[in-house]
Amino acid sequence: MSLAIPQLKAVDAILALSDKKRRAAIEIVGPWASGKTLAAVQLAEALGKSLLYITAGRIQSEDAYEDLITFAQHLECVHVPAWEVLPTDTMEPTDDIVAERMNGLNALIKAQESDKPVALSISVRSLFQHVINRAHLKEDSIDIEVGNEYDLESLAGEFTDLGYRR
Repeated sequence: MSLAIPQLKAVDAILALSDKKRRAAIEIVGPWASGKTLAAVQLAEALGKSLLYITAGRIQSEDAYEDLITFAQHLECVHVPAWEVLPTDTMEPTDDIVAERMNGLNALIKAQESDKPVALSISVRSLFQHVINRAHLKEDSIDIEVGNEYDLESLAGEFTDLGYRR
């Protein structure tokens, strides 16, 4: 059984503002923790717009992403984590972070192409980190879906074309 959360009074007050006033910077003071995310999600959904939710750090970004998934009814939720290593470090980023960043960027591209609003949770560090060119990401991606059948040789050929070794 799903339970709808009533719209917050702060969201109602913002929606009652004129378009001109709404385009100005609006600061919502009061909600703590998940309440901030709830207010942002409700406002984005009421306006039919995408949401860029920027947090101070990794843990807050992950927490906000969990809140987005919980509260969003009409927005696709996306998380793009920061690289956990600096460009000057000798070690490579972990595979799970690489995969999560690529999945997040792919989801953003697909949402933009379909004109579907999204809710993106991202930390300040991740926001300022370099991302792959959109065209390169599209060209160098292979979508594999559960339940579909693929020719193993042609799939292996696509992977080797992308630089993987057998």
